[in-house]
Amino acid sequence: MDRMRAWQGLAALEAVVHGTGEGARAESGAGWFAAISGVANAELNVGCATPQATAASAGEIARALGDLPAIVFTDSQAVAFRAELAAFGFEVADTVEPLMACDRAPAEVRAPYRIDVAHTSEERAYALDLVAEAHQIDRALLQQASGAAAESERVRIWLARDELDLPVSVVWIIRVGSILGVTEMMTPQRFQGRGAGRALLAAALARSWDDTITDALLLSTPAGRRLYQSLGFVAVDESLTCFRGSDEDVLAAIGQGGSS
Repeated sequence: MDRMRAWQGLAALEAVVHGTGEGARAESGAGWFAAISGVANAELNVGCATPQATAASAGEIARALGDLPAIVFTDSQAVAFRAELAAFGFEVADTVEPLMACDRAPAEVRAPYRIDVAHTSEERAYALDLVAEAHQIDRALLQQASGAAAESERVRIWLARDELDLPVSVVWIIRVGSILGVTEMMTPQRFQGRGAGRALLAAALARSWDDTITDALLLSTPAGRRLYQSLGFVAVDESLTCFRGSDEDVLAAIGQGGSS
């Protein structure tokens, strides 16, 4: 998958997750895209700077975001864009976050988990609980920003349950054209280290893939890179994340130790 197609796919994916709730909006311009929930949490207002982004693009996306806390993922070559965005209160994270793709379904992983789609509203509520806990986001804010997406027919939410039938890991799979977009891949810390996330993603992709799918796509945290590589994902680009108003504990949890 080439860089431009990957960034366009990520923009379409974020539009579904953060740009479809009540009061939310999706905006775009030359070289940029933003999915704006309107909720005062940086992780819930997400922008992308594509390979076409310029310094002028930074001003446009900043005006679209207003004074909201936000995260903007940027193409590795968007140097002028990042420099200009600093004028609007954004900092640049120290560690790159890989934009990753794979062109074939991974094999399912044998593991002691029951893996299935969240079919009911109660199961989807469990899924939001897991995302809120793992991502350290207030549950009510997450419901406001992403609750509509969670109930959308475009989103398939997968859960892994342990031997006690307790949900321990979640992933959202969203089809964007011929791409399977992966997002909200979350395993709370108390359930980590037991292979639930890897088994869940492998099964969700394997069971979602058909002859019309060409690729799967995701933006990894620094901490998640090795897991995704083990399932066949490779880095298409190395994104540098610009953030404003992001919680330091959240940045540390995903492997971002600071800013420059």
